[in-house]
Amino acid sequence: MECKKTMKCHYTPNRFAAPYEFVRLTLQSCLASALWEFYNSRAGRGPKTWDDTYPPYVGTQWNVDCCWKECDPPFTDPFFSPKFNEKDGKIDRRRLKTRCKFPKYLVRGEKPWNPAGPTGYAGRGLFPRWGPNFFVRALLIRKQKRTTEILLQESGYAYFEGFVDDVTNDPLPEILRLFADEGLTRSGYGAEQKSMLFNHVLATFRVQKPCTQEEPPEPVNITRFRKPGRPYVGTRWNVACCWDKCDPFFTDPLFKPQFNARDGNIDRRRVWTQCGRLTYTVQNGVPSNPAGITGYSGRGLFRRWGPNFYTKVLIAMREKNQVYVLWKKNGTSFYEGFVDNFDEGFPKFLVDLFNKALYIGKVEGTEHTELIQEARKNLKLYISGSVPHPWNTDNAWIEISNYVFRCDKSPVLCKAFLKYVGKDYQWRPWANMHTTKELLAELKRSDTQRYRINANYSAFCALH
Repeated sequence: MECKKTMKCHYTPNRFAAPYEFVRLTLQSCLASALWEFYNSRAGRGPKTWDDTYPPYVGTQWNVDCCWKECDPPFTDPFFSPKFNEKDGKIDRRRLKTRCKFPKYLVRGEKPWNPAGPTGYAGRGLFPRWGPNFFVRALLIRKQKRTTEILLQESGYAYFEGFVDDVTNDPLPEILRLFADEGLTRSGYGAEQKSMLFNHVLATFRVQKPCTQEEPPEPVNITRFRKPGRPYVGTRWNVACCWDKCDPFFTDPLFKPQFNARDGNIDRRRVWTQCGRLTYTVQNGVPSNPAGITGYSGRGLFRRWGPNFYTKVLIAMREKNQVYVLWKKNGTSFYEGFVDNFDEGFPKFLVDLFNKALYIGKVEGTEHTELIQEARKNLKLYISGSVPHPWNTDNAWIEISNYVFRCDKSPVLCKAFLKYVGKDYQWRPWANMHTTKELLAELKRSDTQRYRINANYSAFCALH
C-alpha cells in the first residue's frame, strides 16, 4: 500500500478496510522511509566524530532569526543559562529515550555538541532550541466497525506535526491542540465534539513545508566588477512557503504587487531610518536589493518580494532608578516576528497575547484596540533598516525595527498581560542600567555588533 495512493485529498475521513494494527504498521513504514530518505541525504558531509577533527575543526556559523513561535536566544543573552542533558524547567534538554535510555551529549564551552559528529555548520541554525530539538508527528484516527478512519486535512496531508519542548510529558504538537480547541469552541463536549473532529476540516490548518528542510545555501564569491559582455545572473532560490502567507511567484497572472508603496494591507516601502524612508530599484517589475547582488535571485525563504519587515520588542519598566526587563524563564527576553506593516510595531503573536490577556481580565472588547494602539505609541525604536542576513537575495531582503516597550507607561494593558503570563515570566533587573536612554543605547550597541552592519545597509544610518 503506497502512501500517496492511500492518502488522497478529501474533506472527509479516509477509510481503510483493515485492522488497526495493519494500518499502524503500514503508516509506520511509510513515515520511516520518507524521513530516512531526507536525513540520509545529509550524511557524510564531515568527519564522523569530534575526535577525527585535526587540525582543529571550526564550523561555518549559521544562526537564523527565529521563525518559530519561540526560540532559544543566542548565548550572548545575559539571562540565558540553559541546563543541558537535564530537565530545564518546562524544556527537556535530554535526548530521547531509546534502548540506551537517555544517552548524553557532549557539552563544551557551555554549548551542546551534536553526538553524530561535525556537520560543517555551527550555531542554532533554523531550529528553535540549542541541543536536541523534538519533532512530533501525530495522526488522528478512529475505529468504525470494520474500518479505521484517518482524518485528512484540506491539503490531503494526514499528519499534525511540530516541535515540542517536552516529548515525554507534553507530546502533542501545538497545531493539534489548536484543532482540538476549535472543536470544543464550535461544538461543545462529548459525542458532538468527537463527530466534529472527523467531519469538519478547517482550511487554516493546512500543513506547510517546515523551514527546517531547507538546506543552508553554499557560500558564493561575488565579484561586483564584472567583465563587459558577461551579465550577472544569480542562482535561483525559491522555497515553498513555510509561513502562514507568502507572495506568489511572478508567474501567477493575478499577482500585481505595487512596490515602493502601500499595497493594500502590505506595506512594500522600506522602513523609516534616520536617513529617512529610502526607496529601491524595480527592474522589469522585480525589486532589486539596495545592498547589491548576493549571488541568489528569487524570494528565497522570505514571505515577501522586496523588503520583509522583522520586528523585535523588549518589554521593560523603570522603578526606583533601576531598569527591569521582562524575562521568560528558560527562554528569550524578546518578542519577535515578521509583520506586513512597519507601523504595526508589535509582532502578531504578541498582539494575540495582549488580546487574550485583556479578554481574561474582563476588559471590554471595544477597548482592546484602543489600548493596544496606545501601547504602540509607547514603543521606543532603537535601531531600524536593512541588515546583513543569510536569507537575503537579489530580490528579497530583511529590514528590522527593534523596540523597547515601557510596560509601566501602559498600566491597564500591562497589568492584564502580566497576570496572564505571570507563571512563565518574571522581572529581572539589568545590572547598572538606570534609565531607558541607557537601555536603548546598550541595545543599539549590542545589535550593531550582532548584525555586523556596514555602509551598504540602511540600518547604518542609526550609527551616525
